[in-house]
Amino acid sequence: MGVKNQAILDQTNVVYAMLKLRLNYVNKVAKGDKAIILLSGFECNNDPVSRDVPEKALIRRIEDGSVLSSAKIYMDPLPNADRYKVETAASLTEPINWRSVLDYGSLNKLGIGGLARRQEIYIRVTGGNRHGWGLSSEPMVFFPR
Repeated sequence: MGVKNQAILDQTNVVYAMLKLRLNYVNKVAKGDKAIILLSGFECNNDPVSRDVPEKALIRRIEDGSVLSSAKIYMDPLPNADRYKVETAASLTEPINWRSVLDYGSLNKLGIGGLARRQEIYIRVTGGNRHGWGLSSEPMVFFPR
């Protein structure tokens, strides 16, 4: 009896995986066109799906890192954020050229290295999740040692 139940469970998982692949393909091809979605055999509805991206990040402080020319960034955790992005810029004049120096970092390891010593640098942090990136923090100035 146990082997038969396991075989049914395995078949169900295979069918589910195949349907999920087909659903992803239909969504990609349909680009929101309800007629195409309905012709594929799937249902569709008009209810909006909540896509909660993290709120605006807030840097509490930046300190020198444990290595020369590095920085450790401290901030409060963001609800709904499971990754963080750190960007730097040499100045805040137009156009601002933000350079991503850490993508998908954890809150416990928001540290960056390889900074120019004794030169003003601007740092901002953005929280993200599977729905996208939230609003970036206000830039904070830092002078690495």
